[in-house]
Amino acid sequence: MKTKLEIGNIFWGAVLILAAVFVILSRFGVFGDISIITIFLGVGLGIWFVSSLLKLSWGGMLFSLAFEVILFDENLGLEELTPWPVLLAALLATMGLNILIKKDVKIDTEKEKLN
Repeated sequence: MKTKLEIGNIFWGAVLILAAVFVILSRFGVFGDISIITIFLGVGLGIWFVSSLLKLSWGGMLFSLAFEVILFDENLGLEELTPWPVLLAALLATMGLNILIKKDVKIDTEKEKLN
């Protein structure tokens, strides 16, 4: 069984190799008018969303989606909605979901096991 450190090394090694491929492909114009920075930010926000989903964090999920919408507003045709209405909607939805759905689920973490 692989340790956490080995899995992390594999993950970050693969991410850096993919980043190198993206840099080369972006110079050839494969991604059109989307810059490589926008792609990296989009991937980072996607990782934030998945991380928040695993932690059942409504704020993390909704705000990562809101920032994705703001980042790709021209591609989605949502220029009129960004940025403040999208951020306000994420805030209100986060507050509403936190009120309606309580976090009764306790997730074991490594720190809790050590204490």
